[in-house]
Amino acid sequence: MNLQSTLLAPVFAAVVASAPSLIHAASANVSPQSISVLSGTFVADTGNGSALDDAINRSGIALTPSEFAAADLSLIPHDTANAYEARLFSGPAATIRLDLGDVFRLETAYFWNNNSIANNNVGDYGYTFRSADLSALGSSPWLSASNVIGSTAMADVYALSTPIDGIRYIDIAMNIRSGNSLNNFGVGEVGYRVAPSVPEPTSVGLLIVGTPFILWRRWRASKVMRARK
Repeated sequence: MNLQSTLLAPVFAAVVASAPSLIHAASANVSPQSISVLSGTFVADTGNGSALDDAINRSGIALTPSEFAAADLSLIPHDTANAYEARLFSGPAATIRLDLGDVFRLETAYFWNNNSIANNNVGDYGYTFRSADLSALGSSPWLSASNVIGSTAMADVYALSTPIDGIRYIDIAMNIRSGNSLNNFGVGEVGYRVAPSVPEPTSVGLLIVGTPFILWRRWRASKVMRARK
């Protein structure tokens, strides 16, 4: 290995290690890693085998994790069984928080409404997108939720006009559907189309500007060491 290669190799290795997301991976679908209730009341419908995690565990979607990651989720229906949805949120409204488990660049949000009982579902909902420190990075308008009962119920799709980077948490505020006489509602499933988070422009700029300086410092140090021998 010549001197130039010896100098360059560790520098390029450091650049790659400090900015892995400069190499863009393809987008994929992800499910949240955890779900919590911020407001409202959730009571597990144990008689029907329903739990809060059923909104994020793909139980109502007949796909393996790898199939889910690659699928066009707008074409995937949700199962009608009560055991495959998060019931029961009681009262007129609730807010849930979803943890994606890592920081992503969010492109599209998918929301499958409860599709087992007429009107026993979400009427409208809205997203707030948050960073790892829970700072709000963006939000959606209030969105009307589908009210399709049966096995043909597809996801409501919210495609961000401009993808938002740096998202880890997603809050969903939900209102019960008007005309619901049961005073409770459920959520079928959620999913998200994401890409790896991209570095801030400042970080990229520092890498570009700093690399020649690092090379010069290494070359100068090597030259000094040779001169002392």
